[in-house]
Amino acid sequence: MNNKKVMKINHPYFIRVALLLFFCQIAASMTSPYISVFLSQKINATNEQIGIYVSLSSIASMLFSILIATVIDKTKKYKCWISISIFSAAIGYFIYSISTVYMQVLIVSITLLGVATCLTALIYAYAKDLFTQNNIDEEAVSSLRVFVSLAWVIGPLLGAYVYEKRSYEGLFKSCSTGYIVAWTILFVFWGERNNNFKDEEKDKNYSQVDESVFSIKRVYIACYFSIFVMLQTINSVLNTNIPLYITEILGFENKYVGWISSLNAIMEIPVTMFFLYISQKKDIRKLISFGMVNGIIFIFLLMIVKNIFFIMGIYVIKAIFVSIFMSLGIAFFQDMIPKKYGVSTILYTNTTRVGNMVSGALIGFFTDNYIQLFLVLIIICFGCLLAFRFVNNKVES
Repeated sequence: MNNKKVMKINHPYFIRVALLLFFCQIAASMTSPYISVFLSQKINATNEQIGIYVSLSSIASMLFSILIATVIDKTKKYKCWISISIFSAAIGYFIYSISTVYMQVLIVSITLLGVATCLTALIYAYAKDLFTQNNIDEEAVSSLRVFVSLAWVIGPLLGAYVYEKRSYEGLFKSCSTGYIVAWTILFVFWGERNNNFKDEEKDKNYSQVDESVFSIKRVYIACYFSIFVMLQTINSVLNTNIPLYITEILGFENKYVGWISSLNAIMEIPVTMFFLYISQKKDIRKLISFGMVNGIIFIFLLMIVKNIFFIMGIYVIKAIFVSIFMSLGIAFFQDMIPKKYGVSTILYTNTTRVGNMVSGALIGFFTDNYIQLFLVLIIICFGCLLAFRFVNNKVES
């Protein structure tokens, strides 16, 4: 057999990873759009408490990710830790369904759900490792983003339906059930042999990576990490505050929260596929810069658009912004640190966690002044664009 990469969509490993990721994201996307509304309406949390919730949850998830990544780098027990993460999510969201006290929800968030937030990173890291060792197309990992977007089309709509029928109790219990389904898929479709697919020689070669990449690129990696942290901050603030902005400031019904989340996910599917195709021909850094420009445009329009259907319409711009830096961002970081897939993937996913921490501080600082908050997000996004172009020029010179 020659060294030509196999078609990723036809490979059993890709199908298994995509299926597992899809069902995990279905469960997560059912509740994610409603978390801030749940805290505000059901738990009676203030904006400051919501900010504390976001920040502490992010700190916990980052600490757990570092700990779990360290263990996995030594043991390669992906299935074990993926299983633990799924089970933690199932228990955590079930407790949410019966919770009415803020501190109880906060404790669950920084413990059980702190472990559960490592799930996506674990699947992506395993996917990169698995695909590389089995000669699968290098773009397969980025292509998994399409399945994430597809799940976010179905999940929020399903969540909106369950919420209307069974309120928050039914919503979180359904989410917990979804993770149990994903846990079942893990054991039904993934044989035990998939845990240790590399032989000893491959493990030896895998670990012998030129460590000079860290010393040579350390400053650039730190700069890119900081830029992506701020991009994740923008996305986290928007995801947390737009539902509140729509329901509390503009006065629309809660059902529109789920509708908009699903619409955004629908838009992300063709956008992601398009930019994955374009990335084969264009400089990925120029595409990421283009995504930032769209982020600026979206936030500006969000401030002046008041009609719910117009808001839905401009979400195509947000889809471009999010799709580019989320789908291409993983490949961008993995290219910076070759063969260190666990390190590079955790580094990228930690930009989300640190970004959530920063977003929590922003949310708490600006409380109910959404227009000021949106203006700050525009300034941050513009600063990221300038910094990204500056670092790119330094790298190329």
